[in-house]
Amino acid sequence: MSSPRARRGSDIARIVLTIREKKARLKELEREARELRSQLTAARDAVGGPPIRGRRSGATRGTPRPVWPSSIAGRAATALRQAGRPLRIEELLRAIERISGDKIAQATLVGQLARDVRKGRFFRRTAPNVFALAEGTSRRRGR
Repeated sequence: MSSPRARRGSDIARIVLTIREKKARLKELEREARELRSQLTAARDAVGGPPIRGRRSGATRGTPRPVWPSSIAGRAATALRQAGRPLRIEELLRAIERISGDKIAQATLVGQLARDVRKGRFFRRTAPNVFALAEGTSRRRGR
C-alpha cells in the first residue's frame, strides 16, 4: 500500500497537470475568440454596420458616437438637414414619416432628441418642442 504522503503527492501532481491543461485550453479559446471578433469586425465593416462596442473594440468614453442614418436620431437629422431650418416636433414627425415611411411615436422621438440635447450631441433645442441640428453635424456617417 502507498503511504498517505505518496498519495498526496500524486494527487497534487494530477491537480497541477489538470491546471496546466485547463490553462492551455483557455489560451486556445481566447485565440479563437480574437479571431472570431476580427472576422465579425471585418464583416460589419463590409456591410457598413455599426462598430462593435465594448472593452476590446477600441471604443473610449467621451468620444462622440456617430448618427446612423437608420436610427431615430439619424432619421431626425436627415429630416432637419432637408428642411434646412429648426422644426417643431409635429413637423419633424411628419417629415420623418414622409422620408422613411416609418411612423415614430412622438414620446420616443422627443425622448431621443432631449437626451441628445442634454448630452450636447447632434441636436439643439431652439424653443420648446422645436429642434435643430447642432453645429458641425451636417456631415453624414458612412455615406
